[in-house]
Amino acid sequence: MKKKIENKFSIFEQKPPPQAELQIVAIGSSAGGLEAVTELLQNMTANTGLVFVYISHLSPEHESLLTNILSRVTAMKVQEVTDREKMLPNNVYLIPPGKAMKVLDGHIQLTERTTATKIHLPIDIFFTSLAEVHKEDAIGVILSGSA
Repeated sequence: MKKKIENKFSIFEQKPPPQAELQIVAIGSSAGGLEAVTELLQNMTANTGLVFVYISHLSPEHESLLTNILSRVTAMKVQEVTDREKMLPNNVYLIPPGKAMKVLDGHIQLTERTTATKIHLPIDIFFTSLAEVHKEDAIGVILSGSA
């Protein structure tokens, strides 16, 4: 009977482990949740390794001031999403007015706000796609407004 001889150098032939999945914190709120998200970012260190995505109900007719407001309270990079934005840790991504967003292959894909229904649900759309793609590497936070 032949014995199988183990290769002593097999450790060098192994592929490196896959890069860690992105861990994403999605925060959804009405306009009344701005105070709470501001307080959260003020008290969050800038090097958590997490991706933050803030989805707020915005009027499609008005320019958003969220980037300016939130950039003042955190050292993380705060930016409005552009289509197919690659998500990077220690960044805060904001939904632009008049858009919906979905997660797609480590990127955020923008879509036009649907006019088929009177109710616009950007938080639901994003959270659903996030859960489907990132599963246990996703955290969803809903902040209540003043009402």
